[in-house]
Amino acid sequence: MTYIALSLYLTTYLFFSLIYLINIRTFKNVAGESFSFLRHFPFELDEDKRNDRYFFLRAAIILIIPLMCASYVLILKDIYPLTSLAYIMTISGALSYVLLFFLFIIDTKYVNVHLTLFLLFALTCVINAISAIWLAFLFIDSTLYISILFNDVIGYIIAIFGFIILATEVVILVNPKIKNWAKLEKHINEDGTIIYKRPKIFILALSEWLLIALNHLSFILPLILFLCL
Repeated sequence: MTYIALSLYLTTYLFFSLIYLINIRTFKNVAGESFSFLRHFPFELDEDKRNDRYFFLRAAIILIIPLMCASYVLILKDIYPLTSLAYIMTISGALSYVLLFFLFIIDTKYVNVHLTLFLLFALTCVINAISAIWLAFLFIDSTLYISILFNDVIGYIIAIFGFIILATEVVILVNPKIKNWAKLEKHINEDGTIIYKRPKIFILALSEWLLIALNHLSFILPLILFLCL
């Protein structure tokens, strides 16, 4: 079951990545500048594709949700001590990808909605990281049968990586610069006209990409644990 779960995750992740790698390559044709993860938002990759002709590209992301849930149901549902954790990881995992889907399509001109989605997505990312840490310690717990089949060193390594992910996510959320995320830099042209541009690092955009990457890692860690049984 573990290999099926891992295959489901990798398939959905690669599918997700392929869609947006294509969008990154075509971004310059539309925006006139190369895409940067430091200053461009996820939704900007999908901005020119919001019509029926390209709907399948956006809708395809939804496939990640049921397949991601299935991967954790498959590997956790039959282990009694992990039943509660299975429900938490499945619900939080599904919700994080639902929120991610909307984060990819809701423009920042809808400021309150976009920021609410960002905060909710960040919260699910934190829950997913905590779940990975919790699972690692359950594997190490000598009172459970699975600990007999498991190398504790691997469990501690996974737990450490989980704590690093969790700490990074918390730092992103408490970063004081994020309050001024919309601040632009002033530039004076040769003719004396003044324009405002995004800084090289646009903190909210970068924070969203970092959380997306960290959330993916939070799902990979539990799969590594089961592969090591």
